[in-house]
Amino acid sequence: MREEHTNPGLPSKVAHPSALVPGVSWAWVVISSVLGLGVLILAGMIALLVHEYRKDQEARPPADLALLKPAPQANRAGSSESNLQRTALAHETNPPAARALSTPDERRDAAIPAPVVSRTTPAEARLGQPFTLFLTCNTRTKAPVTYQFRMRPADRWQVAPQGRVELARLGPGPLHLEFRIVDSRGRASPVGSHTWTPSAKQPPVLHVGRWHVGDRLYLEVVFERRSTGQALSIDFQDHARFALLSSFHVDRATAEGLELTQKVEAARLAQSPAALATGLDSLLRKTQGQTFRLTLGPEGVVTRFEGTPQALKLQQLGTDSSAFFLQTALDADSWKELANLTFFQPRSPTPGAGWSRKLEHHWGSLGRWTGQIIYQPAGHVRKFDRYAYRLDLAYHAPAKGDTSLPFQLDGAAFRVLKGAGAVVYDPAHDQVSQAEEQFHVRGSLTVNALGVTAPLEMEELQTFQLRILDHIPDAWRKPAQAR
Repeated sequence: MREEHTNPGLPSKVAHPSALVPGVSWAWVVISSVLGLGVLILAGMIALLVHEYRKDQEARPPADLALLKPAPQANRAGSSESNLQRTALAHETNPPAARALSTPDERRDAAIPAPVVSRTTPAEARLGQPFTLFLTCNTRTKAPVTYQFRMRPADRWQVAPQGRVELARLGPGPLHLEFRIVDSRGRASPVGSHTWTPSAKQPPVLHVGRWHVGDRLYLEVVFERRSTGQALSIDFQDHARFALLSSFHVDRATAEGLELTQKVEAARLAQSPAALATGLDSLLRKTQGQTFRLTLGPEGVVTRFEGTPQALKLQQLGTDSSAFFLQTALDADSWKELANLTFFQPRSPTPGAGWSRKLEHHWGSLGRWTGQIIYQPAGHVRKFDRYAYRLDLAYHAPAKGDTSLPFQLDGAAFRVLKGAGAVVYDPAHDQVSQAEEQFHVRGSLTVNALGVTAPLEMEELQTFQLRILDHIPDAWRKPAQAR
């Protein structure tokens, strides 16, 4: 949205050109003449031109009203009137200054740039395949805007939610799309366009392990957290344990890998301090039923994850408004890493040869971790192969000015005491059977609440065990027992 700026050195409203004729006050021109003689001369010239234009308009006979009616559609081959002539006639009988700006097409604002295509899925348009494009626009306004698209200039504009245009199946011939944005005042940006030519050549389909389109599997995770700390000579501790059951469905295979949908089927709280149980149980219930969309690369690594699980809850302790406890479940990066373990694929068959990949995990308002995860073959257990891994991570404190917490975080520092896990792989079925991990950290926070600065020392041990299943276990079909 363009902001209107008022220059205190100029009048808030400029006189209409019809007022610039002899006999009307020229005081504002005289005042402007202190900027130079050229201003006064230019104003006089404009006044003279406008005066002559008004005289010409008064002498012109009234326009034939029949010219204002739409002309009958003539055959293009037999039309004696060119498009240029018809356009000139329309402007003569209905000048732009007299037209009402009644549609967004006519209320275009040059300050609103046209949207552009930031990316497409898949990267290449293919005949008979779905095609999704994502629009973006670098607007300077924070006000909400609406993305719109159409296939032909004569079509009605359609809404593209959050700039996303999904086409179910591409037909033969070029695909041409026009797009724009409209702000809350109905002003439209210039129209952007793009043309794709769908390719008839089908890309090679990549598979991950044994998984194919239509397959379904289940992931059971038992998560446990032990936290201890001290603030203002007061000790606190938390011991929570909960379980989650989710399903994966392989939607389709593309040149980029497998596209899947994950759904949280059930969540159960097994253990928590009485004062915190209600908050954590509420957080887990909100997790149940959530769905995520992800893409797996050929090496079993998640290359795209879409979804916003609610993983953070600030719980007030008792009736003292200054006492809070930050409850967490599983955030987006946790779900992403669980999927990486679920579809883990060994890379090196050579005994003793390891490999690594980059890893980044956000802690939300508490900062983030960056580094790598290093895998190493670790022998065999009966008919299974075992792979050990360790987390080589460095902590980064959050930027100051975060307003998502009811207190100010003046400082934070953490280090990993132990970050390691193991994967049990079934080579006969080419899939993971189970996995486990420990993440033990220690650190400190400097909290400023209600004008009081307090150091907070804390230590936390997180562990989880997961199993890959081909059906829902009977224990999950029964109602959860009371804690």
